[in-house]
Amino acid sequence: MAEVFASLTSAIVDLDEEKVKSAAAKVLELGIDPVEAIEKGLSKGMEIIGEKFRNVEVFLHELIMAADIFSTATQILGPEIAARKLEQPRKGKIVIGT
Repeated sequence: MAEVFASLTSAIVDLDEEKVKSAAAKVLELGIDPVEAIEKGLSKGMEIIGEKFRNVEVFLHELIMAADIFSTATQILGPEIAARKLEQPRKGKIVIGT
C-alpha cells in the first residue's frame, strides 16, 4: 500500500499525468481506500510541489500542472469515493493570484 502512495506522490512531483492515472487505477484495483490515497499520496505530492514553489525551485506553470494532475487523479478516484459514500478530505483552499 505504501508503494502505491509513494507512486502517487512521485507522479505529482514529477508532473507525470500518465503515472498518476496508472497509480490511481492501481488504488482501485487493490481496493485501497481512495480517501487515504488522496491524503497519503496525492496531497503529500502537492505539499512537496508547494514547498518547491516557495523555494523558487518550480514556477507557477508547474504548480498549475501539478494541480491539474491532482484533479485528474481525483476524477478517477471520485466515483469510488461516492460509491463508498466517503467524504473527500478538504484541508483548505488554494488561491493563486498574479
